[in-house]
Amino acid sequence: MKHLSNVILATIMASGGLWVPASAGPGRDAQNPEVQFQRAVQLETVEGNLSAAIDLYKQVIRSNGNNRTVAAKALLRLGGCYEKQGDVEASKAYEQLLRDYADQTESATEARTRLAALRKPAGIDSGPVTRRVWAEPKTDFFGRVSPDGKYLSFVDWETGDLAIRDLEKGTNRRLTNKGSWESNPNEEAELSIWSPDSRQVAYQWSSLKGYELRVITLDNPTPRMVYRCESLREWIEPFDWSPDGKHILAVLHSDDANQQMVLVSVADGTVRVLKRLSQSMGVAGAAISPDGRYVLYDYPQSESSLAHDIFLLSIAGGSETPLIEYPADDLALGWTPDGRWALFASDRRGSLDAWAIQTENGKPKGTPVMVKPAFGRSRSLGLTRSGSLCFGAGGARNDVYVVKLDPATGNVLLPPTKLIKRFEGSNRSPVYSPDGKHLAYVSSRTTGLFLAGTGWGDTLCIRSLETGEEREYQREMVRIAARGFSRPRWSPDGRSMLLFGRDREGRYGIYHFVLATGEAARVMSYEAGRPLGTVEGWRDEKNFFYGRRDENNNRGQIRLRNLGTGSEKIVHQVSLTEIANGAFSVSRDGRWLSTIDRLKSGEKILSVISTDSGVVSRQFKFSQEDQPDFLRHAWSADDKYVFYTRRVQTRESYKFEVWRVGADGGEPQKTGLEMPGAIDHISAHPDGEHIAFENMAPMSASPAEVWVMENFLPLLKSSPK
Repeated sequence: MKHLSNVILATIMASGGLWVPASAGPGRDAQNPEVQFQRAVQLETVEGNLSAAIDLYKQVIRSNGNNRTVAAKALLRLGGCYEKQGDVEASKAYEQLLRDYADQTESATEARTRLAALRKPAGIDSGPVTRRVWAEPKTDFFGRVSPDGKYLSFVDWETGDLAIRDLEKGTNRRLTNKGSWESNPNEEAELSIWSPDSRQVAYQWSSLKGYELRVITLDNPTPRMVYRCESLREWIEPFDWSPDGKHILAVLHSDDANQQMVLVSVADGTVRVLKRLSQSMGVAGAAISPDGRYVLYDYPQSESSLAHDIFLLSIAGGSETPLIEYPADDLALGWTPDGRWALFASDRRGSLDAWAIQTENGKPKGTPVMVKPAFGRSRSLGLTRSGSLCFGAGGARNDVYVVKLDPATGNVLLPPTKLIKRFEGSNRSPVYSPDGKHLAYVSSRTTGLFLAGTGWGDTLCIRSLETGEEREYQREMVRIAARGFSRPRWSPDGRSMLLFGRDREGRYGIYHFVLATGEAARVMSYEAGRPLGTVEGWRDEKNFFYGRRDENNNRGQIRLRNLGTGSEKIVHQVSLTEIANGAFSVSRDGRWLSTIDRLKSGEKILSVISTDSGVVSRQFKFSQEDQPDFLRHAWSADDKYVFYTRRVQTRESYKFEVWRVGADGGEPQKTGLEMPGAIDHISAHPDGEHIAFENMAPMSASPAEVWVMENFLPLLKSSPK
């Protein structure tokens, strides 16, 4: 009996728990998930009651999400129970563990081993396995996985510092220390790449002085500037290191369409031009082959296309060979460790899938092989030396909603509903047409590796509210505002729109876009650096309002400009400390402007200004409790109220509320409209009962995710040559 007891005790201790007598009565301990887990282990290993153990393991998993260690162990044991029963549900349990609890290294490693064994027929290698390795509010995928697979570089958005995540331990560490956004708001790290030995990181550094390419060493985190852009209109985008660690492959961008693919010396910053490019922001992915002879990169098929083809560029001779020319969007991902296969993503089957094509001496060999279907709208984070592909996915959080209000009281009558259900998470800036029959909004409709919200690939969409049919202007937007646009504004007759955007060369401007023909004309350009301003609304068919900073005194100006002649006048100049982008709004009849300005004390005031005289007719100072969070706001359909938003911190995250205040004065009124995350870009329907708005869900509700795809190289080895 003593020997049997020792065996039972050893079995239970090996499973990660302590033995709990079967006679333990109900109470707080019996409801404790760890106690439940231990009881389930007893049912499985001692009593042999697999059905009861399975039920209890499921209960532990459902109720114990906060204790991830116990939940992961329960999933592992659950899969083991199913295996003993010969049940196919075993694979699902292990897959769930790898998907949701990949940070629990010990359990995840065992689950991966068991899953591979289940999937591996006798004598045949198992197929690709995809697992999630990071998903939390801080998750970011503007970095790269280290070649040894241990780390991921990323931007810590709490400060703007460059940081790394230990993928094995699940811990984060900042490499730079710029200070908080409040103390240093104008500097930040951006894209980053790893050296071949996984000991250095090269990264973009942005400041008021411009862009720099910097290198930092893990053991001695003192940044070293390698290359500094010559002007504020130039920036450098790093893509890869050379295999010997002596050069960095990058693209130099400038506003004059002089884009260049270059090699930058890590030692002294000298630049060697590999290829001159005609399109700004054209390259989505680029990588140097393991032998250092070729550059794999993608490039748009034409000036008006978002779709890319893929090429091989000889570093020594400069010759170029098309690798993938296909009527689809094909994007470079990288090389397999042996340099024989080039990986790419393609939407040729309707969804974005991962593919590979064999190369030999800088030329394609054979036909492409699919590596992973349904790769998703993702961003490549590089390949490791072991042949694992790391990629980022998710994180898109912007959606368009509509809500019904009581015009008299402003109270919500019906809860908000999501209006746009295509490309969910990537839709923003809704605005009703003057007749209320259509809704315009901006959508990121790329299937490739460009991220929602970056601007590249923004599409203007016009939705019929009667039929639900939509007209999309994608090629037109690529042609005139390829690098993004914001806040479209209908003309009074509903036939055209004004857009504030950036073209391929990075120049900001205001465009007049005719909906029926797709024709566009640049109305004006901002010549001096990054402007503070945007188009905001029309006075009548010939005149519109826009905002900008006065470069002489750094004050904000609201100007009225004639569409035909270009003549303009200053309607209002803000004498306070700040005016933010979109911090003013135009009434429906065009007679009034409203601004929300921030005082030196931090408090905010609402001003109502006559568009005829420019005189401030009314001002309202918000109390400390009623402070708007965003400076952006919107008029009601009858021009009697101004809607604005307030941020409210909750225990887990935050939410936004919509309030309104009378244009003639009075106390602010809470509408009852509130949602997790931010509410922005409010537009009132002419019927006075509906408002459309953009909701940006909090990161906790829709975190970005980092995934790793493993064990796909055997698939390539067995493919026809």
